[in-house]
Amino acid sequence: MFRLIGTATLSGVIAGGILLAASSMPAVGASTALAPSSQIVRSTMLEELVDLPGGTYNMVIAELTVDPGGETPVHIHPGPSAGFVAEGRLTFSLAGQSSTSSYSAGSAIQHPWDKPHVMSNRSDTQARMYSFEITPVN
Repeated sequence: MFRLIGTATLSGVIAGGILLAASSMPAVGASTALAPSSQIVRSTMLEELVDLPGGTYNMVIAELTVDPGGETPVHIHPGPSAGFVAEGRLTFSLAGQSSTSSYSAGSAIQHPWDKPHVMSNRSDTQARMYSFEITPVN
């Protein structure tokens, strides 16, 4: 499992604590460039452990800025997540399926967190989304 606290510049994606398409783990709180032309920047705005009757969970709110043409690799999240598109338009596609769902600024998104999916910015302007994630702590 890969965890990053702070801001990162990635050619891949960090999704609910799992990073796909990265080569090494940066120091906590570091900004790391993994590719000369970055497509996605993730900034952790809040991270807190919460104790609930079902156990302890890591609660995260992160801002994702996606450049035009930016796309995550196929990934899943280890716990429920939702998003809010603050700027631009983002498209979500389930792996292996041809249908997509597209969301513009002001839209709330329930991620297909437990199914392999891809998030992309197919427009010619930058998109920004706030991601709300809850991950069980083992």
